Amino acid sequence: MKKLILFCLLSFSLLFPTFAQEKMPKVMREFRAMWITTVGNYDFPSAPGLTAEQQKAEIVNMMNLAQDLKLNAVIFHVRTAGDAFYQSETEPSSYFLTGQMGKKLEFDPLKFAIDEAHSRGILIHAWFNPYRASHAAIKGDIPENHISKARPDLVRTYNKSQILDPGEKDVRDYVTKVVMDVVNRYDIDGVHFDDYFYPYKDANQTEFPDDETYKKYKESGGKLGRDDWRRKSVDDFIQNLSVEIKKSKPTVMFGISPFGIWKPDEINIIGTSSFDSQFADSRKWLHEGWVDYLSPQLYWSSTKNGQKFPYLLNWWRGENKKKRHVWAGVATYKVGDAAHPDFTPEELVLQINTTRGQLGDGAGAIHYRAKFLLENKGNIREFLKEKVYRGNAVIPPSPWIDSTLPSPPELTASKQANGDVSASWKNVGAKQAFRWVLYWDDGKGWKPTVLPPNMTKANLPANMNVQKVSIAAVDRLGNISEATVKEVK
Repeated sequence: MKKLILFCLLSFSLLFPTFAQEKMPKVMREFRAMWITTVGNYDFPSAPGLTAEQQKAEIVNMMNLAQDLKLNAVIFHVRTAGDAFYQSETEPSSYFLTGQMGKKLEFDPLKFAIDEAHSRGILIHAWFNPYRASHAAIKGDIPENHISKARPDLVRTYNKSQILDPGEKDVRDYVTKVVMDVVNRYDIDGVHFDDYFYPYKDANQTEFPDDETYKKYKESGGKLGRDDWRRKSVDDFIQNLSVEIKKSKPTVMFGISPFGIWKPDEINIIGTSSFDSQFADSRKWLHEGWVDYLSPQLYWSSTKNGQKFPYLLNWWRGENKKKRHVWAGVATYKVGDAAHPDFTPEELVLQINTTRGQLGDGAGAIHYRAKFLLENKGNIREFLKEKVYRGNAVIPPSPWIDSTLPSPPELTASKQANGDVSASWKNVGAKQAFRWVLYWDDGKGWKPTVLPPNMTKANLPANMNVQKVSIAAVDRLGNISEATVKEVK
């Protein structure tokens, strides 16, 4: 055990520069996450209707994966199509979870995932699809409390799918209620939306069937053209939900992962315009500060003509007027796929290093998605661990949410008869530590390592020549306390 602790500490210390003894070194800052997709049983569970123990084992396996890769967050899909991956009195349990929509849950997957993540010092963001009301893979009867049965007047059929009409105020209010139910009842760290707002247009560029909704708007005195009215409907939803989240739990982050191209003709890029196709004005959400982070899906390589990863990331960075977070969504799913020969493990490493170069201490990337990290095509996990994720990182701070530092922990440290240094610490103050930063000084400067919340003691072997030990607490928003220092005697 001592050898393991020593190896980990030395490995982590290689990542960080050292400063003069009087000053603690900087700790690496980076948001590192993966999406855990539940729709279609893409990531979890591997099939509908597994037993509770099988499902728990799969969650544990994915949290172990995140911990092994030194990720510090997961984006967990909790609502795919008007359904729930948690205990809900509003919406039925998901078909993808139970094999029968509305079937009573044997356990609460979201609660279990939160506990497993938090015990490892990993944040968990609950991911919702706000408007989708059906999916082609769902089989069997739809229960009466599903939104398509309870309020069929709010549902539109488009491209063989059922979509809640974003132009209906009752839709916006209903989805806000669903999201806030989770915010209020679960210990989540963030609320997350992906790129699905108005649906992507079908092959025939058919218009979304909202004639009657738009007619009601015009008859009530509305002046906007249909496209601007659609965008305003989504904007109103995003703005109001942002306010509601912060009103209820100020420290819960709100993040969105839009399509990676906002509007091609505005940014000299070719491809789909989410501004015109989905009526998602994601740039505005960033400009207005309605989101705490934006993770544009930059699923192109650094050499893709018309859609180069570095160019797009730099454009989004330049649009971050309110200094929120911009964390890239990266296409881990393309690694090892013959259809994407330009997406090698080296390309993914290059992209992560590009985020660090452009974003500095605010860097971050989210991997799409967990299954592809588990499958490990092209040995991508080894590349990530050896090239970019060699030590743990603390997420970038969010001072517009909370900049209050945790209290310095209480620390004891002493030298044992064999020369080892034994250290233990505990939380002090109202803020609960979510992670710890342990520093040690061997006479050549301080060196830090980031530890999980359940690790409250360490044995530092004699050959490390430890002369001083220090500990700092980290809260869930990445605020690091002043360090408590003890000279070893």
